[in-house]
Amino acid sequence: MNIYVETNFVLELASMQEQHESCEKIIGLCEAGSATLVLPAFCVAESYETLIRRAKRRTQIANALAGELRQLSRSKPYKDEIDAFQSITGLLARSSQEEDQRLIAVLERVLKIADIIPLEAGIVLNATQYRVTYKFEPQDSIVYSSVLHHLASAGGVESCFINRNRRDFDDPDIEKSRANQGCKMLFSFTNGYNYIQHRINTALAVEKIWARRTNKGLQRTALCAHEIGAILKPGFGLNALAIYWCAAAEAWAVSPPRRQR
Repeated sequence: MNIYVETNFVLELASMQEQHESCEKIIGLCEAGSATLVLPAFCVAESYETLIRRAKRRTQIANALAGELRQLSRSKPYKDEIDAFQSITGLLARSSQEEDQRLIAVLERVLKIADIIPLEAGIVLNATQYRVTYKFEPQDSIVYSSVLHHLASAGGVESCFINRNRRDFDDPDIEKSRANQGCKMLFSFTNGYNYIQHRINTALAVEKIWARRTNKGLQRTALCAHEIGAILKPGFGLNALAIYWCAAAEAWAVSPPRRQR
């Protein structure tokens, strides 16, 4: 199964937000070889840009807050309360540094296992059309175009696209285009992990059933000649079918029994 993710998946892990544990589990499944993670290359750059923008905003807030606190510290009624707010400015600066370090660690882990969709000219050209058709933001149009491009070359592999941006991607026309390519859309990393685990467990259960049905200890064509002839008479073709659980494990080409002279 191919699991398509985008920038929010990376940031969920880097910022350790409420569904980051489900993201960790998804990565674990991919590291174990149970599924394949697929990430547009554009999302790597967008993850960095998002954290840089957040860090700049927090720095501006911290500087403004520090200036206000200095001003308040000159007033005797508020001087004793200033210390309670000093930790906030430190938190804003520390959080940005820690998120940046976690982002590096997340990308190192993801890039080792993920299929990265390169940002090609065709993807960008299609993105401009999707932006008009679906009223996407430029970033969303590139992500969507990247996913569709990869789906078209994936050869019908079962897949899902996990994206928390329900506002832009929960659209009937978008759902139809993905469904035509066998891709299920999920708007929660927790729901996404549960869906993936269910599909993997179902596939394993089917494999176990077929493994029990195939008795490799028996000889090929375990039926005797007149029984094989009975199978052939209705016109199934020149194949002996495995109609009994304890009979031949595979179908083999046979011919009607020879007449005794």
